[in-house]
Amino acid sequence: MPSAPSVLATVLTALALCIVSAPAGAVDATTTAPELTWNDAPAIAFDVGLLRPFSAIRTIVGVPFFLASAPFAAIAGELTTSWDVFVLEPYDYTVRRELADF
Repeated sequence: MPSAPSVLATVLTALALCIVSAPAGAVDATTTAPELTWNDAPAIAFDVGLLRPFSAIRTIVGVPFFLASAPFAAIAGELTTSWDVFVLEPYDYTVRRELADF
């Protein structure tokens, strides 16, 4: 029987792979990405080096919190709200947000 740390590591790795391999979403042809300049470099470095990794951790940690709250949220009829708060919002902040758009 596998040990608890190896099972936890496997689950966290699988979740990380799901987040990384998720589609980026459709891009509307009428919108353009904001133009980034060298003045934005520190903000981009801060975003990529610090905010995105912590946001990814927040997304991964949010899944067990959602699972723990799901029975209570289902009874209250707020399952989608619980999903949005614990999983979807951190995911959107991590993956779908433009660079240096805090």
